[in-house]
Amino acid sequence: MWRNGGGSRYQRVQVLMVYWAEDDLGVIDEIDMLGDVFCDLHRCEVSVYIIPSYQPDRALKRRAIQFVEDAHQDCLLMFYYAGHTFLNPGRPNAPI
Repeated sequence: MWRNGGGSRYQRVQVLMVYWAEDDLGVIDEIDMLGDVFCDLHRCEVSVYIIPSYQPDRALKRRAIQFVEDAHQDCLLMFYYAGHTFLNPGRPNAPI
């Protein structure tokens, strides 16, 4: 957050942290520790969303849209994803 006239330009900071229900990487510990840093040290409002195995694309899109639409004015939104990603072989430079 940048300072603006002696104070933050944002009234609130909201963080949405997401990871897969099938957490084969064990990222839950990372999510918990980083969530504590955001919440305790930086006074952010932290929400955690677990991406379901059934229709994950639809579920995550709905949650992300809700996160943005429910945001308060003068609020900094941060999105944190912990999990796998790789490039789509059918569309280079497009992650999956």
